[in-house]
Amino acid sequence: MNEQERNLVEWLADMREEEAVALANRMLLEEGPDPMHVLELCRAAMDVVGKRFETGGTFFPSWCWRARCWRTLTIALSAAAALRNPPSPAALSA
Repeated sequence: MNEQERNLVEWLADMREEEAVALANRMLLEEGPDPMHVLELCRAAMDVVGKRFETGGTFFPSWCWRARCWRTLTIALSAAAALRNPPSPAALSA
Protein backbone atom coordinates (compact mmCIF):
# COMPACT_ATOMS: atom_id res chain seq x y z
CA MET A 1 0.00 0.00 0.00
CA ASN A 2 1.45 3.36 -0.98
CA GLU A 3 1.28 6.53 1.12
CA GLN A 4 -1.80 7.88 -0.62
CA GLU A 5 -3.67 4.63 -0.07
CA ARG A 6 -2.63 4.54 3.60
CA ASN A 7 -3.86 8.12 3.97
CA LEU A 8 -7.25 7.21 2.52
CA VAL A 9 -7.65 4.28 4.92
CA GLU A 10 -6.50 6.36 7.90
CA TRP A 11 -8.68 9.36 7.05
CA LEU A 12 -11.76 7.20 6.60
CA ALA A 13 -11.12 5.40 9.86
CA ASP A 14 -10.56 8.73 11.65
CA MET A 15 -13.78 10.30 10.25
CA ARG A 16 -11.95 12.91 8.17
CA GLU A 17 -14.67 12.87 5.52
CA GLU A 18 -13.73 15.93 3.46
CA GLU A 19 -10.13 14.87 3.09
CA ALA A 20 -11.03 11.22 2.43
CA VAL A 21 -13.63 11.98 -0.23
CA ALA A 22 -11.36 14.56 -1.90
CA LEU A 23 -8.48 12.07 -1.97
CA ALA A 24 -10.65 9.27 -3.33
CA ASN A 25 -11.98 11.56 -6.07
CA ARG A 26 -8.46 12.70 -6.93
CA MET A 27 -7.26 9.10 -7.04
CA LEU A 28 -10.13 8.13 -9.35
CA LEU A 29 -10.09 11.14 -11.64
CA GLU A 30 -6.41 12.03 -11.90
CA GLU A 31 -4.54 8.82 -11.32
CA GLY A 32 -7.03 6.32 -12.63
CA PRO A 33 -6.81 3.30 -10.34
CA ASP A 34 -9.45 0.63 -10.64
CA PRO A 35 -12.54 1.84 -8.75
CA MET A 36 -12.73 -1.59 -7.11
CA HIS A 37 -9.26 -1.02 -5.63
CA VAL A 38 -10.47 2.20 -3.99
CA LEU A 39 -13.51 0.29 -2.71
CA GLU A 40 -11.14 -2.28 -1.17
CA LEU A 41 -9.32 0.57 0.60
CA CYS A 42 -12.68 1.70 2.00
CA ARG A 43 -13.28 -1.84 3.23
CA ALA A 44 -9.85 -1.82 4.88
CA ALA A 45 -10.84 1.38 6.71
CA MET A 46 -14.01 -0.31 7.95
CA ASP A 47 -11.86 -3.19 9.23
CA VAL A 48 -9.82 -0.67 11.23
CA VAL A 49 -13.02 0.78 12.66
CA GLY A 50 -14.30 -2.70 13.52
CA LYS A 51 -11.12 -3.46 15.46
CA ARG A 52 -11.44 -0.16 17.30
CA PHE A 53 -15.05 -0.97 18.15
CA GLU A 54 -14.06 -4.40 19.51
CA THR A 55 -11.57 -2.78 21.88
CA GLY A 56 -13.87 0.09 22.91
CA GLY A 57 -11.95 2.65 20.84
CA THR A 58 -15.00 3.83 18.89
CA PHE A 59 -18.75 3.96 19.45
CA PHE A 60 -21.95 3.47 17.46
CA PRO A 61 -22.36 7.11 16.28
CA SER A 62 -19.00 6.74 14.57
CA TRP A 63 -20.38 3.78 12.64
CA CYS A 64 -23.29 5.90 11.42
CA TRP A 65 -20.95 8.59 10.14
CA ARG A 66 -18.77 6.04 8.40
CA ALA A 67 -21.80 4.51 6.72
CA ARG A 68 -22.71 7.92 5.31
CA CYS A 69 -19.16 8.46 4.10
CA TRP A 70 -19.11 4.96 2.62
CA ARG A 71 -22.30 5.78 0.68
CA THR A 72 -20.76 9.00 -0.68
CA LEU A 73 -17.71 7.13 -1.85
CA THR A 74 -19.62 4.25 -3.40
CA ILE A 75 -21.62 6.74 -5.49
CA ALA A 76 -18.37 8.28 -6.73
CA LEU A 77 -16.89 4.83 -7.36
CA SER A 78 -19.94 3.74 -9.32
CA ALA A 79 -19.72 6.85 -11.48
CA ALA A 80 -16.00 6.29 -12.07
CA ALA A 81 -16.61 2.66 -13.02
CA ALA A 82 -19.34 3.70 -15.45
CA LEU A 83 -17.01 6.23 -17.09
CA ARG A 84 -14.33 3.58 -17.51
CA ASN A 85 -16.72 0.96 -18.88
CA PRO A 86 -19.69 2.72 -20.46
CA PRO A 87 -22.61 0.51 -21.45
CA SER A 88 -22.91 -0.38 -25.09
CA PRO A 89 -25.58 1.42 -27.15
CA ALA A 90 -27.45 -1.89 -27.43
CA ALA A 91 -27.58 -2.19 -23.63
CA LEU A 92 -28.98 1.32 -23.34
CA SER A 93 -31.80 0.67 -25.78
CA ALA A 94 -32.87 -2.61 -24.18
